[in-house]
Order: sequence, then C-alpha cells, then structure tokens
Amino acid sequence: MLKRYWWIFLVMMGVGPLAACVVALLIGQKSPKQYESQTVIEVKPRILTPRSENSVESKVEDHLELIKSPGILALAAENLKLPERWGMEREDTLSVLADIVNVGRIRGTDLWFIRVRHTDNIAARDIAMGVASAYHQHGNETRQRQAEGVLRDIREAVHKQEDIVEDFLKVLRAKLPPGNEFAVNTPITADLAKARSDFDDAQNVLRTMKLKLMGETIALKIPNESVEIHEAAVISHIPVAPNVRLNVVMGIAAGFFLSPLLAVPVIWFRGGFMPTRR
Repeated sequence: MLKRYWWIFLVMMGVGPLAACVVALLIGQKSPKQYESQTVIEVKPRILTPRSENSVESKVEDHLELIKSPGILALAAENLKLPERWGMEREDTLSVLADIVNVGRIRGTDLWFIRVRHTDNIAARDIAMGVASAYHQHGNETRQRQAEGVLRDIREAVHKQEDIVEDFLKVLRAKLPPGNEFAVNTPITADLAKARSDFDDAQNVLRTMKLKLMGETIALKIPNESVEIHEAAVISHIPVAPNVRLNVVMGIAAGFFLSPLLAVPVIWFRGGFMPTRR
C-alpha cells in the first residue's frame, strides 16, 4: 500500500530541508548576537635572580590560572566599573566575567590570549583590555609589596648592625689611651687587637648590608617583568554567535535525513497504513 504514497517521501525530501532552513533562520534572528574581542599579551621577565631562575617554568604555567583568577577579574571589574555599568552586584558581575573570559596560551609561543564574548561588542573589547591591564597592575603591586617588605627587613638589620658597630667602637675606645683614638704609637696588646678586629669585622658587615640595601632600592624601581600587548582588542562588528550559516547548513542536512520520518505521519493521516478492503 505504501507504493501508492512514494511521492510523499519525495516531497518531504524537499519540504524537510526547507522547513529546517526556515527554523534555523528564525532561531538565528531571535537569539541574542554575541561578539568576540581578543587581546594577545606576552609576559617578559626583566631580572632573574637565582631564586626566580629556578621558578620561571612554574611561573609560566601559573599564568593561565592567575590571569583568570577572581582577584584579577575583581580588579578589572573595579577599574571598568562593571557593576555600575551592568546594574549588578559585585559577586554576580564576577560570575559573569568568569563565564565570558577565556584565557589560553598560543601554541608554540610565549604569547597568551585573553578572549571575551559578550552581547555588547564595546564591553567585550573593554573587558579584554581591562583584564590584561588588571593582570599587569596586580603583578606590579605584588612585586612592590614584596620588595618593600625586603627593604624593611634589610633596614631593620642595618639599624641592628649599626648598634653592634657602635658597641664594638665603645669597647675599642675603652682599651685606648685618652686622646689616642686611632691607636697611634700605642702598644698592640691581645685585647686591643681583638677589639680592633671585632670592630673592623662589624664595620665590614655593615658596609655589605648597606650595599645590599642600595641594590634592593635600585631594583625596586626596575620592574621584574612587563606585560607587553602584542595585539590590542578591537570592537568587533561581526557576531560570532549565533552562526546562522552553520545552523542553516546543519538544518538542511538534518531535514534531509529526517525527511523519511516526517513522511510517516503524513502517510498515516492519509490512511496509507490502513488495510485495504476487498
């Protein structure tokens, strides 16, 4: 009996893809458009101390998690005033950022991309650049705090060493005749030699510590690493989603392969599956 309705299968092979194409177009029109912007950065180490040389590789691996960490996203949101722009609470803003910000390393290079998708193409550009800026700012502030802590410890050690030098100087002066501070024409005794040696050693240590303090002070003014932007994010005017062309192609293919199934209810409605009377 189905032989009488072979033409229905032929018709549905045309109707199915056409209907799927129309549905895909309608969905594409109704779905919100998403735009994508991307910033490409490179983190360049400037000064490698012995400690940092051993940790360069581990630091590189940490960039992926650090760039998209809540602290960096929160700093970017604050700098861009996103809660105010979006009318959202801070926690909700950070949740949205975590979903739309994608970070990765470009294979075969030392470059990192910060890719953002958003329904607002201007916001997508601003966020991509804002996250890169926040990462650079966070790194500078962290190194500043660490360097200031090191300087504070060295200054305290210098002050203590100055007191030690002063104490040894008092001991040395006590062993010298009055008015003969530099031990000129004074017999060198064991006690005097030891006092002089202790004073000289303490002064040498103090001199070394002051040189270290000077070096750390200069190093504080030189950034340990810099974030160089290789590709600045731009405003995209072509949406990346929904992909209407891909949806139409997939819809046509699905409609073609499902057309036999679409023909079944039509044949059923026309009584094609009912037994014929003799």
